[in-house]
Amino acid sequence: MPLLLWLHGAGEPRVPFLTVMANRVTALGQPDIQAKLGGAAYVLVPSSPTYWMDSGSGRMDDDNQSRYVRALGDMVRRAVAALPAVDPSRVYVGGLSNGGFMTCRLLADYPDLFAAGIAVCPAWNDDLATEAEVAAIARTPLWLVQSADDDIVDPRRTSIPTYRHLRRLGADVHLTLFDHVDDLTGRYHDASGAPLRYRGHFCWVEVYHDFVDVDADGSPVTVGGRPVSLWEWVGLQRR
Repeated sequence: MPLLLWLHGAGEPRVPFLTVMANRVTALGQPDIQAKLGGAAYVLVPSSPTYWMDSGSGRMDDDNQSRYVRALGDMVRRAVAALPAVDPSRVYVGGLSNGGFMTCRLLADYPDLFAAGIAVCPAWNDDLATEAEVAAIARTPLWLVQSADDDIVDPRRTSIPTYRHLRRLGADVHLTLFDHVDDLTGRYHDASGAPLRYRGHFCWVEVYHDFVDVDADGSPVTVGGRPVSLWEWVGLQRR
């Protein structure tokens, strides 16, 4: 049985249950995504006392470091040890924004722990990453998701150069870069009747509906010659 560690953004720390209830994180426990993860999966959603990007100041520090790395690594290992049903070869990590940063940080520091990573609008700055860190991240399959019009986390400094850097190292890495974040369910529309357009940072909307299935060049992501969506891809990964 898989275990998914899911990491919240900057707006959800400290408040009980907000890490689960905000931004539709509950979708990770619903039948569609659970089925794609193999039928059933544990989802571990911890809350940061401050921010995942806090490297010691109590604030969001733009230095690619975090005071919570060891705590999260230990938490995952304790969870695997305490839950006999968990398959240690199927431990995944993902998160959005602040949590997307922490996904990359954990992959850099624990290159042998996770079977796959999902970094959504990640505030991980490639220009601050060392070659050793990027080489460590390259050891784990990673799917990056962002929108080109993200006005909070600039993809030109984060997901795009990180993707290119990892590609140069031969990593199993994908980048889905939306032009905009539009409602693709057909349920929500603006006053003109067009699909509702969300703020560019909110690309987790597409992730939670599993509308992520193409690479940076627009081609379908495939496994064994078969097109797969993000969550199908995750469910197929093994350490």
